[in-house]
Amino acid sequence: MTPTKYFLARVGLAFGIQRRNQRMADAAAESHLLRDAELHLGLAVWEQCDGIEEISVEYWNNRKLVKEMNGLSERLAECQARLDEAHEQRASLLLAHAEQDPEITEKRVALIQDLDALAAKRDVIIANARRVRRVYDGLKMKLEVMKEATDPPAPREEIEECVKKLRAAKDEFAGYKDQRAEIGAEIEAKDEELAEMDRLLDGQKKERRVDASQAFQVIGECNKEVSALRAEIGLLEKRHLELCAEIGRHISRNAHTNQTCAAICKNQMGLIEIMAAMRRSIAYNRRLAGL
Repeated sequence: MTPTKYFLARVGLAFGIQRRNQRMADAAAESHLLRDAELHLGLAVWEQCDGIEEISVEYWNNRKLVKEMNGLSERLAECQARLDEAHEQRASLLLAHAEQDPEITEKRVALIQDLDALAAKRDVIIANARRVRRVYDGLKMKLEVMKEATDPPAPREEIEECVKKLRAAKDEFAGYKDQRAEIGAEIEAKDEELAEMDRLLDGQKKERRVDASQAFQVIGECNKEVSALRAEIGLLEKRHLELCAEIGRHISRNAHTNQTCAAICKNQMGLIEIMAAMRRSIAYNRRLAGL
C-alpha cells in the first residue's frame, strides 16, 4: 500500500468504509513476503557481516553451523560411498550365484527386487510422515500463538479448526507409522526367506552367503547412518536459515543509517527499498485494521 492509497483509505475510513479483514489479510501476506525477502538478503550477505557487533552472535553462530554442516556433509558423502560399494558387492554376489544355480538365482533376484520395492515404499512413507510431522509442528506452534494472543484474541472458530487439523495430522502420522511397521515386518520376512535360500547352496555359495549377509548388514547400517546425518543436517540448515533471516532483517533496517550495512548490501539496494516499502505498507494496513 502506497501513501496515496493509505490517504484514500483513511478518507474512506472516515466515512465508515473500514474493510478490516482485508487489511489484516494484506498485512499478513506482506509480512510473509517480507520474511522471505529478509531470508534472501541474509543468505546473500551474512558472510560479510563479521564487522557488525549488533549481529556478531548470529554471524559467528552461522560460521559454526556452516562448519558443522560441512563436516556432516563429508561424513554423509563417505557413508554414501560405502553404501554404493555395498550395493555393488551385493550385485556381484547375485551374479556369482547366477553362474552356479540359475533357478535359485532367479528366485533371489525376484526376492531382491521385492525388497528394493519395499524399501522404496518405506522411504516414501517415511518422507510423508516427516511432512505430516512438520505440518503438525507448525499447527502446534500456531495454536500456542493463538491461545496466547490477547490483543486481539484469536477467534474461537480458528482455534477449534486448528485443534481439528492437529488431531487429523496426528492420526495421519499414526497411520504412516503403522504402515512402516507392516513394511518392516514384510522386509524382515523376506530377509529370512533370502537367508533360507542361501542355506540351500553348496559350500561355495555358503561362503558367498556370508559375504552377502555382511553386505546387507553394511547397507542397513549405512542407511541408518545416512538417515541420521540427513536429519541432523536438516536441523542445522533450519537454524542457519533462521540466523540468516535475522541478519537480513538487521541489514535491511539499518542500510540507510549504518555505513557498514550500506557497504555490505550495496548490490541489494533495490531489494532494500522494496522491503522498506513493504514495512510501510504493513504498518498502514495494521493502522487501518485498528491494530
